[in-house]
Amino acid sequence: MSSNARVCRRFTETPVHNQAQQRPERTQCMSWKAFLMATSVEIARPLQRAEYDALVANGVFQDERIELLDGALVPMSPIGPPHSSAVQKLMELLLPALLGRATVRVRSPFAAHELSEPEPDIAIVPTDNDDYATRHPTQAHLIIEVADSSLDRDRDAKLQVYALSGVPEYWVVNLRERRIEVHAAPVGRAYASFAQYERTSAGKRCTL
Repeated sequence: MSSNARVCRRFTETPVHNQAQQRPERTQCMSWKAFLMATSVEIARPLQRAEYDALVANGVFQDERIELLDGALVPMSPIGPPHSSAVQKLMELLLPALLGRATVRVRSPFAAHELSEPEPDIAIVPTDNDDYATRHPTQAHLIIEVADSSLDRDRDAKLQVYALSGVPEYWVVNLRERRIEVHAAPVGRAYASFAQYERTSAGKRCTL
């Protein structure tokens, strides 16, 4: 039902002087939003990660690029050349450095808390005996999001999801301002530590 739809109810007015005589039936309309507020109707609830996984397994979202964030299905931003290039360069740096120490996953689901399953650009996760063939990782050493059009979401909703999931370090590669924003020490839905590294910062390095 659209936001402009209206909910109508019928009622009959009964005059005080004559209970037997009734006026014609009349219709009263209110907006759909006003109806929900008046009746306290709950029309939605957060989608659980287990439910989302079941829908994915049944091919419900086969032609959609979405991810689950705090119980909501969120469209993923289109990927442009600067974004793809940054991910590629990061992979070329990370794979040799982490060979045999951890698994590097690219744009793959991360089983965060019970209401979230984001697909970060890069997730450095513990090695797994079957290479996560039967389940998504639930832990990560580091998660990296490359942000251009998605910058606001990566700084806010994604940051909260990763902090709540206990990811110890989260990087936002900010393509707009050409810097890396490093968040560490998760506390609830936030990170206690923040540092940023400009491209021109001499002597400053992000350590793996």
